[in-house]
Amino acid sequence: MLKTESLDIINGNWELPSIEKKEHIWSTNDLIDAYLKGKQDHENQITMILIEKLADSIERAKKISEHLFTMLLENNIDCKYILLKPKTLVEFETLFIVSVSDYISATFRDIYELFLAEERKVNTTDTFHFSFAFMPFSDYIDREKLDSDGYVLRY
Repeated sequence: MLKTESLDIINGNWELPSIEKKEHIWSTNDLIDAYLKGKQDHENQITMILIEKLADSIERAKKISEHLFTMLLENNIDCKYILLKPKTLVEFETLFIVSVSDYISATFRDIYELFLAEERKVNTTDTFHFSFAFMPFSDYIDREKLDSDGYVLRY
């Protein structure tokens, strides 16, 4: 309880109401602290949701890439390796490194058309987009440049 006698500015007919701190009364600092904690909790929750979404999307892109890789093998295409590039949280691109002879063959267009059909099947929502590209194999492929371009996962 605040004692009014100790304040020089309170005199005469003026007085302060008695203020007792009760459990349900919080200071401005208490309110600010609660707001900041709530804001931080919300940001942590959003971060966890985004991490979970990214992990799910990467898993989905990996499965699609592996399926397409299997399709190449079934069609006797010599695929040396594949690289996966996360472009955004929901957008992914896979680069298929194939032999030069397969890359320039007349039948490779059929493979490309087959992949386009698969791409249309998996790109049915706004929350996930998958694309692909082919590149002929060479001993001079600079893996560091591909890494810097974002192709960070190799299969």
